[in-house]
Amino acid sequence: MNRKITAFVIVLLLAGAAAIAIMNSGKEKKGETVGGVGANAQGSTRVAPGSGSAEGAEGKKDSERLDRERRDADLVSRYGGVRTALARKVSENVVSLLDDAIAMGDMMANGAGENFGGRRGMMRGALGRIGVELTEEQQEKAAELFAAYQKKQLEKSRTAVDGLRKDSTALMELFLAGDAKERGEIDEDEWAAIRDGAAGDLGDVINPLDRNNFGGGRPLEDEEFMSGFEAILDEDQSTAFGTFRDERTAEAAANPAKDGNISNLPTMELDTLDEAVTGAKKMTSGFRSVLEGWGSLQELRPQIEPQTEEE
Repeated sequence: MNRKITAFVIVLLLAGAAAIAIMNSGKEKKGETVGGVGANAQGSTRVAPGSGSAEGAEGKKDSERLDRERRDADLVSRYGGVRTALARKVSENVVSLLDDAIAMGDMMANGAGENFGGRRGMMRGALGRIGVELTEEQQEKAAELFAAYQKKQLEKSRTAVDGLRKDSTALMELFLAGDAKERGEIDEDEWAAIRDGAAGDLGDVINPLDRNNFGGGRPLEDEEFMSGFEAILDEDQSTAFGTFRDERTAEAAANPAKDGNISNLPTMELDTLDEAVTGAKKMTSGFRSVLEGWGSLQELRPQIEPQTEEE
């Protein structure tokens, strides 16, 4: 139990303030509503949304509310009221944690990142070894592409978290099922079915234990970024980069990694998860305060620092 908490905390510490600019690198799922209800998975307690026969926005809200209440009741019936209430608390803390991260991502994208290597530094951290040396002009163009990628990922995360704020039932069930698996109340197959259903329902909600979600994301897996990046390369660079991508594809096939979706969060008992998320929330709040304070100091520098005669 303690090792799981320690792992959670260490990953977030390693991410650090400089790595919080990117919030999401999970695959985009078109046509799905984040935090909503997808097709029922085997063993899942979720039910299909109501038909929404009432017309207009109010009718839709009523239908969604009734559907959410019905699914909440299903969770209580299956997992018990006490554990469902704890799952709701953990889900609310996860939303708050991700709110902090999105706010920090906005600050990094709007100037705070200059204190951590700037756009180029963050881009190099995200791309890693790519098999090509870029000229100054190419680095600037690549940094612009990366900034656009960051903005898009932040918006996807913002939408995902807004969806969770409205309806966290799918996230609660993911946590409850993981707890039930750890307690020996459901088997691996049943857990996998619920997890797979949650992966569709939760869409772009990131796994807070995956350090890749906090280290610049996965721009090399983003079609729009890759299209723009390859366009700035010359012929020789393009050939070298193609070789790098082939090697990377072969390596990924030999050692498949889970994507950054929160459905790939390791299973743990709810009490352990609650303790871990609460601790992580304290750290993200601290990181956010540091960035906010740093921004305020930067704005005040012309007023509080003495000017030299040369200035």
